Amino acid sequence: MAVEGKKLGSFTLKATGGKEYSFPRDFAERLTLFYFYPKDNTPGCTRQACSYRDHYQSFKDCNVQVLGVSKDDMSSHEAFVEKYQLTFPLVVDTDRSLAKELEVTGRDSFLVNGEGRVVAEWRNVSPDTTVEKTLETAKAFLTNNLTS
Repeated sequence: MAVEGKKLGSFTLKATGGKEYSFPRDFAERLTLFYFYPKDNTPGCTRQACSYRDHYQSFKDCNVQVLGVSKDDMSSHEAFVEKYQLTFPLVVDTDRSLAKELEVTGRDSFLVNGEGRVVAEWRNVSPDTTVEKTLETAKAFLTNNLTS
């Protein structure tokens, strides 16, 4: 079940704000954090999304793009973004193709480098503590790779 070290294949993802992300083109030169959550507008998912919103600038300062992912459709995602003023895109994965590639089993998160390799993963995370953990890991990864 662990996918750390796995290199992702090519894919295109639709996201809120009319964005579309093509891998690997739109993922080069930075880290990407994919955080998977069960459903828009549920209590835990809302706390987690708002925490990423509140810490978004810290991720941006580290050149880490944050992408929330669930199987909800675009209209649900757009309403969720608007309701909670989310500052990062939500990706539509209705067919669960990205979730399958990353072997998502629940509320899982993945840090992917610019080459498309999974460099860290968290399984069945708490919506209340995952943001700090993912940010700390991203900072540590960047520090270690700048000094090596």
